Amino acid sequence: MASAALQASVEELKLSTEKISSHVRRIEAVEKDLKALGDASASKDDLSRLRAEVKKIYDGLHVEFLDLRSHVWGYA
Repeated sequence: MASAALQASVEELKLSTEKISSHVRRIEAVEKDLKALGDASASKDDLSRLRAEVKKIYDGLHVEFLDLRSHVWGYA
């Protein structure tokens, strides 16, 4: 009877270990995906530089529009 109880405990431990191993593999997969997303995403500094560049382009286009308007319509 003690041997059967021991065998049942060993089987239960084996199943628990397999579940834990499965969870560890899932966690590792999520960490890998998270790292890949972090590597592929833009940083706050990247966005700030891009925003500044777009603003410069927009401002330049606005100045060119005003120059063109003053040339076409004779505005000063």
